[in-house]
Amino acid sequence: MTKRITLFGLLAMVAVSAIPMERASAQIVWRVSVKFILNNSGNRPASGGCNTDAEVQAQIDTANAILDAHMRGYRLQLTEIVDVEGISSWFFSDINSGNKSALEFAAELAPDVYEWRTNAINVYINGDGGSAICSFPPGEEIIFVGQGLRTTTFLHEIGHFMDLCHTQGCPCGSCDNDETGTCHTTPGDDEIAETIPDLQCWSRNQIAQWTYGVNYSALPASLQDKVDEVFNNMMSYHGTRFRFSPDQMDRMTCASNGVRDHVSNGETWIVGTQPGDEECLNGVFLQPAFANAIALASGNDIVLFRGDEYPFIGTVDKPMMLRTSRGSSLIGTTAAKLAATEGEEVIIPPAPKAPRPVDPPGAVSETIK
Repeated sequence: MTKRITLFGLLAMVAVSAIPMERASAQIVWRVSVKFILNNSGNRPASGGCNTDAEVQAQIDTANAILDAHMRGYRLQLTEIVDVEGISSWFFSDINSGNKSALEFAAELAPDVYEWRTNAINVYINGDGGSAICSFPPGEEIIFVGQGLRTTTFLHEIGHFMDLCHTQGCPCGSCDNDETGTCHTTPGDDEIAETIPDLQCWSRNQIAQWTYGVNYSALPASLQDKVDEVFNNMMSYHGTRFRFSPDQMDRMTCASNGVRDHVSNGETWIVGTQPGDEECLNGVFLQPAFANAIALASGNDIVLFRGDEYPFIGTVDKPMMLRTSRGSSLIGTTAAKLAATEGEEVIIPPAPKAPRPVDPPGAVSETIK
């Protein structure tokens, strides 16, 4: 259940914690504009993994279910699906890095022709049998998609758009049985300290053996979870993908706040007391105290706590959403306490002008004094 908590000029301790996945609502959206490149007869691809509006929507829905489960307040907003005529030379172009860059260059030169959007993630879909390729920040902006994609491909590529590498290493793709060394027999670096080494061709046992020296079944539950964190990771090449690590979420937060802020409708202000991904801890969006975040946050923003106690005495006079990662967070003083369970979103509406707050119909309002 979403709790509405009114704080005005009072001493309070608020426990910020979790709501079930199906109830998780998001406040910050990443806008996505999808374009089908039509052939010279004016048609979409006749077959493949993503040639209908329904298949595009299914990619968005799958992505949002996964993002909701992480309870960090991010969601994809499909702003449009556009059929683009007059650029049929791209219809069968291979999905590769060179063509991706050339397509973006052409689209930016003729944005009206290519339906290019400067305020959204631009996804172009053609009839090639390849999967997809994305651009990393800073610089390029485009995602180029063929018909060989998986149900999680959009979110995987948007992870790259938000500055995430593959779990098997930033330069790595699939293993090559004829090769040795990095990306084939030795894991690369994904630039996320908390994820353990991974390769596309490894099983859970091989991941466990590399880091812990024993098979997966011999590990305690906490270390099995570390294996699962990469084996089921959205940025892996394994069969089932639905997880991001906390530091991966922080790195996407950093990109969303910074180099990719043009595709979002708000920022996340991190009140940080525990270590996280250093890419996100350097900058204005990391604040030392709740009061600092309150002063800077606006209506569409999220204030994120990182599993600790945060002293606060003061007035919250604007609407905002509070979230926590890495455990429950307690805000305020010991004068009063509102308890909740981990992962719950806490919405603070603005303090009412009347001495007594008036709840909107159906709202649950609590004032702590």
